[in-house]
Amino acid sequence: MSGNTKQTPLAVYENCKAYLLSGEPHESLRACAKALQISLKEQDVELAFNSINGLAEHDQLPGYDWVRKLLLIGLAAKFSEADDENAALDQVKQFASTPYQPLKGPIVVVAGGCSSEVEDQMRTYQELILETFRDFKGTIISGGTTSGISGLIGEAQQKYQNTIRTVGYVPKTKTDLVDKRYSEIRFTDSEKFSPIEPLQYWIDIIASGIKSSDVKLLGINGGRISAIEYRIALALGAHVAIVKGSGLEADKLLLDNDWNNSKNLIPVSNDPATVWPFIQARTKG
Repeated sequence: MSGNTKQTPLAVYENCKAYLLSGEPHESLRACAKALQISLKEQDVELAFNSINGLAEHDQLPGYDWVRKLLLIGLAAKFSEADDENAALDQVKQFASTPYQPLKGPIVVVAGGCSSEVEDQMRTYQELILETFRDFKGTIISGGTTSGISGLIGEAQQKYQNTIRTVGYVPKTKTDLVDKRYSEIRFTDSEKFSPIEPLQYWIDIIASGIKSSDVKLLGINGGRISAIEYRIALALGAHVAIVKGSGLEADKLLLDNDWNNSKNLIPVSNDPATVWPFIQARTKG
């Protein structure tokens, strides 16, 4: 699919389904995100959702639940005109984290490298994170652990206790990795870190009545999950800033011809003077 921007949404949804049936869940989710981004008609997404639902007998396929949830999120986020009549939004609300209160905007997601292999490199972004969020008042969503980028958000929470609220999403089996400095940790049903965590925070965002176009994501480095995370945000119309030169999936995204011409994608430097305006700027929907 790389570089082919002329495919129709339905064709890319078929790619998504084919990847799913061939046991490639991450590729399936990536294709689904691309199809969502280029879908201009609600009917196309509904057809894709019904097609995936038709695989109910294969519900144990890796990634089946991921794709279903992303399509529901897409329907609710991109085509919600009358919330009280939006069936997809009603379903999304049923998947919202409990017993937590709705999230409050403005919301910034900070995603990226959290593995031990990049721990030292991620420390070099400490000044960027702390200076960028110095005057921010709102909610920051991140990985919720003490490592990498997630740990830097814990530091920001500790420093700016009165102005920011941090919410981390962590698999239920990873309680030992939790950063206790976060305001709130929401556990998912996943056994390990996976796209379930980003999907869950998007469910909670949409269920809270916040428009996806009002959400911002700051991406630094990152592995396979971050790669999906960046693309889901772009597909849903969130404003995405990627720190160029930070390596791995962040740099790959900026070189990906399927995504790097997205109007809501902004390359930024490892410099608070370039990232601070992105965070502080009011969204225009």
